[in-house]
Amino acid sequence: LDTYIGLPRCSDLGLNGLVEHELQLRKGQANDVLHEIRLALADKAVLFRTEVRHGRNYTMKSHTWRKVADLDTVVKRYATVYQRCRRQMIALGADSSILDWYKPLNQNDLTASTAVADPNARGHRHDSLSWFWTIDIPKDTDKNNWMSEFYQVHWLRAKAKKDRWVEEVELLQLEQGWTQNFFSHQATLWKERGARAVLAGDRGLACYAARQIDMYTKLGRICQ
Repeated sequence: LDTYIGLPRCSDLGLNGLVEHELQLRKGQANDVLHEIRLALADKAVLFRTEVRHGRNYTMKSHTWRKVADLDTVVKRYATVYQRCRRQMIALGADSSILDWYKPLNQNDLTASTAVADPNARGHRHDSLSWFWTIDIPKDTDKNNWMSEFYQVHWLRAKAKKDRWVEEVELLQLEQGWTQNFFSHQATLWKERGARAVLAGDRGLACYAARQIDMYTKLGRICQ
């Protein structure tokens, strides 16, 4: 392959076209490996839901945890292949647009999602899937029936999070208006009290009302 020959040597031999060809092959390899990682992580999440949580005795739990360990081995093997593939893409002179798409994998990226195991579990409202789940791989649900449910659960969680953000933005905008209206109302209220104090000859209350009017007026301007 061109990466083992070296880019300068390939350029001397006029093999620049092969460099681009190998880069495309590496991208395809990276997609395949990431697809296998996604399948293994989805299987692991479903395994926690269907077997780990329902293990009734030591034998069942031991057998289930062996399956989990086997899936961890599969994930680590494919992660190693992906990292090697990414290094080869760097050696082939891949630009930032490619490397930003195929990011480095870390241990947190290889953690199975618990949303499928228990969609209503507490403390996971801010959890999100790793970056490689956003890569569109055609027909990735055909090989594994659980992938459809996996995507559905996380799509609903993402939609719920988006809806909460939209609601929070609306509330913040309304709260700003409510606060401004409150300051305006207080300023008007103290104007009326100050006017009554002047008519009653209560200078102390009139001075205090003037101070309150000034304070609420300034606060209202800050909110604008």
